[in-house]
Amino acid sequence: MAIREKELRALVAAHPERVDGYLELASLLCGSGRLHESVQTLRAGVEAPFTGVARATLLTALGLYINATTHDVDEPLALAERALAATEGLATDEALLARAMATSLIASCVSRTDTGRAQEIAAAALSLFNPILDSGALRDESALYDAFLEAAGLNYLLGRFDEAATRCGQAEQFASDTAQRQSCLIELGTIYREAGRLTEARKTLQEAVTWPDASPFELLRPYYELGLTEQEMGKYAEARSKFRKVLDFLRSDPSLPRANLPAMLRTLGYISYEMDDVEDAAKSFQAAADAHPAADPLHWHCLAWAARCQSDLGEIEAARANAALVKESPTASKEDRESADALLQELTADTRSH
Repeated sequence: MAIREKELRALVAAHPERVDGYLELASLLCGSGRLHESVQTLRAGVEAPFTGVARATLLTALGLYINATTHDVDEPLALAERALAATEGLATDEALLARAMATSLIASCVSRTDTGRAQEIAAAALSLFNPILDSGALRDESALYDAFLEAAGLNYLLGRFDEAATRCGQAEQFASDTAQRQSCLIELGTIYREAGRLTEARKTLQEAVTWPDASPFELLRPYYELGLTEQEMGKYAEARSKFRKVLDFLRSDPSLPRANLPAMLRTLGYISYEMDDVEDAAKSFQAAADAHPAADPLHWHCLAWAARCQSDLGEIEAARANAALVKESPTASKEDRESADALLQELTADTRSH
C-alpha cells in the first residue's frame, strides 16, 4: 500500500489535471483509516481549476466522504448543489451520471431529517441513473461500480429491497478490489436486514466482518450492521459482542469516525437492560447521554434511562439528580419529562416509606 500511495502522490503532483489521481489517492487513504488526509486530498482537487463533469465528480466525492465519516449534512449539501451547477446544461452520459451522483448525495443528507422529501429526491436521482445503467452505454467500470452501488442505496431508501439487492449484485461485478467487494457485501447485508431477511443478512454480514486484510476502518460498519441484525433476531449477547468490538476499534484509534457512536451506545444500553445487566445498561446510557449534544432530545432520553437504571441499582442520589435534570429540560421530549417526573415521585415515596 505504501508503494501505491507513493505512486499516486507522484501522479497527482505530476498531473494535477487528472481527476482519477485525486479520487484513487483519497480512496486508498480512507481505506487505511486516514480519513482526514483523504478529505484533504479531495479538497485539494476541488481547489484545482477543474470544470464541468470533472469538477462535479470531485465535489460530490468530497461531500460523500464528509457525510459518511461525520454525518455532517450542511457542507455535503452545499457541495452537491455546486456539483449540479457545474454540470448545468451538459447532456452527455457522463454529465447526467455526475448529476445523478450529486442528487443521490442530496437524498442521503436529507434522509436524516425528512424521509418523505428524501424519497422524492431519491426517485429523481434514479430517473437519471436508470436510463444510463440500463442502456449499456457507460463503459467505465469504476463509474459503473459507483453508479450501481448508489442506485442500490436509492432503492433501499425507497423501500424497494429486491431492486436494491439486484443493483448491489451488479455493482459487485464491477468491483475493482477486495475493499469494493466487501462494501457490496455490507450494503447487501443491510438491505436484507431492512427487508426482514435476517438469516441472510446475518450470514452476509458475518462474511463481511471476516474479510481478509480489512482495516479497522473497513470493519466498523459491518460489525455495527451485524450487531443491529443480531439485536433484531433477539440474539442479544451476540449483538452486544459486535458493538463492543466496534468500541474496541474506536478506543484503539482516535482518528476513526465516531458518527454512529451515540446511537450504538444507546443501543448497547437497551440490549444490556433487556439482558438484565442493569449496571452495564446504566454505564451505556450515561455514555450515550455524554455522546449526544445537550441540544439533542436523545441526550435527555438517554439520561432518563440512566436515571431509571441507577434507581434499579439503588443509586438513589444519582438517579434523582439525573431525573431532575430531565424533568426541567425544555429540550427533552414530553414523554421523557413525564417519565423523569414519575421516577422522582417513586423515589420520594420510597424515601418516605423508609
